[in-house]
Amino acid sequence: MPEKIKNLRRVRRKLEQLKRDPALVLKPMLEEAAMIVTSEQKRLCPVLTGALRESIQLSFDRPPKGVLGAGAAKFAPEGELNVFVTAGNRKVRYAAFVEHGTKDTPKQPFFFSGYRAVKAEIKALASQRLLDAVKSSVE
Repeated sequence: MPEKIKNLRRVRRKLEQLKRDPALVLKPMLEEAAMIVTSEQKRLCPVLTGALRESIQLSFDRPPKGVLGAGAAKFAPEGELNVFVTAGNRKVRYAAFVEHGTKDTPKQPFFFSGYRAVKAEIKALASQRLLDAVKSSVE
């Protein structure tokens, strides 16, 4: 005979809440993951004046114009929950030239290689945060 789950109604209610509002779990997890990525990218970024390194940032609504790697991680429909990690801004317009090089300067990858360096760590973080959320629902 299967073991009876205590407070099954409460558990179902919490799981339904997570299903209806994924931002409860995902937004803090995305912010933490993006901070890990930006930290690694800043570590790898070549520094002459420091302006490029300081331009590496994260945002949730939309990326600034004129940036490198304005890629989004979408976890909800209609862009309700996006995180953008970007390099460059209106004053620092050379991020892509540093990352990819030009005919006169060699590439100095920091942006995409920074992401790749911490990709496994971010996946583990996401799995752990989601597991923690489900566990807290049943406790």
